[in-house]
Amino acid sequence: MKEMENNSDFRTRTAEIIVEKDIIEFNMRHGFKRSSGVVSPFYIDNRKLISYPDLHREVLDSMIALIQQHIPLEKIDVIVGSAVGGVPHAALIAYKLKKPMVFTRLESGMSKPTDSRKRVVEGVLTQGSNLVLIEDHVTTGLTVLDSVEALKEQGGKVALCVSITDDGLEETSRKLKEQDVPLFSLTSLNEIVRHAAEVKRINGVHTRAIERWQADPWSFSEWLQRNGHTPLSITVERPVVISNLTFNSSSTFGYHI
Repeated sequence: MKEMENNSDFRTRTAEIIVEKDIIEFNMRHGFKRSSGVVSPFYIDNRKLISYPDLHREVLDSMIALIQQHIPLEKIDVIVGSAVGGVPHAALIAYKLKKPMVFTRLESGMSKPTDSRKRVVEGVLTQGSNLVLIEDHVTTGLTVLDSVEALKEQGGKVALCVSITDDGLEETSRKLKEQDVPLFSLTSLNEIVRHAAEVKRINGVHTRAIERWQADPWSFSEWLQRNGHTPLSITVERPVVISNLTFNSSSTFGYHI
């Protein structure tokens, strides 16, 4: 297995895996509706990693190395997985580090964005435990903050959150900093998009559209509604569509189908 010694290696190699194994999907015509209600022109489904054991092991080893850059292992009491996506990664990291594990999940019956977002903790958590929270992907940061609150109520303190990927949204970064929750990801959306463009998975129109989405995540949903397109739910079968788009500077969202 290739040794990854610094953050640049983490970012590049993880981005390569995500693009080459179609863990990121692009759909500029309909987009993907997230559980948070945000609609994006792409979707990163890191749950697929568990189907590639050698690559998954490589990603997990990188996550452990990233954790060690920010906190000594002896200062970690418990590894936490955020259900659903973070659980398999957290379980294997806890196993490799010989640490206890718990996970957080939405309270039973609460699955829609309009529902109460209260999360509950599953497993044994000792008062005063120092925790590392594992996520597969972070968009708005609401799941992270909900997990932090649930863990705090049980007497735990999240020292940091480590995710495979995040969308690089400024609002998310601000919210997490306000709550004193450091977030570190193996790779960024920008790195993934850069690699996807290099291997011709997407073109300049797509990269500009994604940049606009990052600047204003709600604008893409509004653009779809105005043009009569219905977002695809990430909970249903998703066809991979890479539309042939032409850039139109007069379009509000910045491109034209």
